[in-house]
Amino acid sequence: MNNILKKKLLLLTVILFTVSYSCKETANVIYNQNSKLENKDYYIKLFIKHNVEIEKVYFINKQSVNSKFDFLRNLHGNEYYYYYGTVYALDKTLFKTNEGNDFGCKQIIKTLKDEYNYPFLDIPENKEEVLKQYVFINKRNQTFQYNKVKKKTIVFIYNHNFGKVFFKDAKEIISFSENNPDFDYVVLVTDFFNY
Repeated sequence: MNNILKKKLLLLTVILFTVSYSCKETANVIYNQNSKLENKDYYIKLFIKHNVEIEKVYFINKQSVNSKFDFLRNLHGNEYYYYYGTVYALDKTLFKTNEGNDFGCKQIIKTLKDEYNYPFLDIPENKEEVLKQYVFINKRNQTFQYNKVKKKTIVFIYNHNFGKVFFKDAKEIISFSENNPDFDYVVLVTDFFNY
C-alpha cells in the first residue's frame, strides 16, 4: 500500500511539473510573446485587427534615440508593463500613474474613474523627461505631444515581446476610453524598425 501511494505521489509530481512547464510555453505560443520582430506593416495590421485606431499608434523615431538600452530602460522603467500613465494638459501638464497599486485593467480603470483618491498631479520629472526626450510619430507623420493633449490621455507602451497579451489586457481600458468623452488613448511603440 505504501509503495502504491509513493508511485501515485511521484506521478502527480511529474504531472504538476509538466503542466507547470508547459503552461508557460503554451502562454507564449497563445499570446505570441517574445516572438521575433516583424516589419512595421505587420504591426500596423495587428493594431487594426484588434480595433486600435492606427492614428493613435506612435512609433519611436530612431533619430531621437542615442542609446537603445537607455531608451528601453527609461521608458519601461524596469517594469514589463503596458500602462505608462495618463497625461492631461491644462495650464500645466498633469499626470496619473498606477504606481503603488495592483496592476491589471480593473485597477487602472478604477484609478481613471476615481479622481478623488487617485488625483492628477504634477507630472513626475522622470516621466516628463522621457516624453520630452524621445519623438514618437504616427502613420500620418504626426508627433505625439504629451503637453498638448486636449483630453485625459491614457498612454500605453507596446513592444513586440508583449505579444497579443497586450491586446487582451488593454482592450477593456481602450473601451473605457472610447466610452468616456473626457478620455483618449495613445500607444507608444518601443520597437526599432528598419524603415
